[in-house]
Amino acid sequence: MQAFLKGATVHSTRPQKDKAAAGPSTEKKAKAVPWVEKYRPKSVDEVAFQEEVVAVLKKSLEGADVSIRHSH
Repeated sequence: MQAFLKGATVHSTRPQKDKAAAGPSTEKKAKAVPWVEKYRPKSVDEVAFQEEVVAVLKKSLEGADVSIRHSH
């Protein structure tokens, strides 16, 4: 699925050493991350195969005031 993110690199998978033979691990288990969060684009420029949608979004953001204003 990394092919859908621009600039994503594919990491090779290496066989891991038998952890049971290595003894108890001091490493904490990594928290499971949902697939959609793991591969979510971090910016609009990372969205691939949606050129028209990205263009419309960027155009609409050019004129939008998206700053947060606090009223006093």
